[in-house]
Amino acid sequence: VALFFPDGDEVGRMASAYFQSLLKSQPSKFTVSNFDADLNPQQAQEFKARGNGAVILKRDEQLKPIQLGTTLDRARPQLKKFDGDILAAVNDLSRERRQAYYTVGHGERNERNRDNPEADSGVSALETQLRGRGYTLKPLGLAQGLGSTVPDDAALVLIAGPAEPFSKAEGQALKTYLDRGGKVLMLLGPQPAGGTPRRG
Repeated sequence: VALFFPDGDEVGRMASAYFQSLLKSQPSKFTVSNFDADLNPQQAQEFKARGNGAVILKRDEQLKPIQLGTTLDRARPQLKKFDGDILAAVNDLSRERRQAYYTVGHGERNERNRDNPEADSGVSALETQLRGRGYTLKPLGLAQGLGSTVPDDAALVLIAGPAEPFSKAEGQALKTYLDRGGKVLMLLGPQPAGGTPRRG
């Protein structure tokens, strides 16, 4: 748990006291850290805090922010349902993690986004949503074994608008994965110049 409040903030003290009381009964279940978003930009970036007045629960790559604000008048409505919000966030974070893979090596949108972050095609937002729903993301291409099989732990394979064709072996691996009940999410757009990507 990360608390982002200015030093001495009344709302921050109330949030800190809440978690300190929980720590007494569950001392090894979680940790609590206090930060000022303005004075601790590295931690604010790590927890994706948009500023002070936030309580953020984090497990691995999953983040559950709860905005309280830094004035008691603003925070009062949120504090009334704070316990329920915390319980809901903990339940979400406690769900079993699922493994998703995104294909690489074919000029997929997610690869193009990383080369040119300003050319956002929506894939980054999708990846964020998948992480928020309990998925861990890993790349999957020839170097990761796609030429022979899709990993057994794959709950989902994301194919984000490839610009180049898949090899016959990759296509067969994806077909075998689908035949055994696997799930593939394909993001398709206008056909690239020079031909249509080969389908498995």
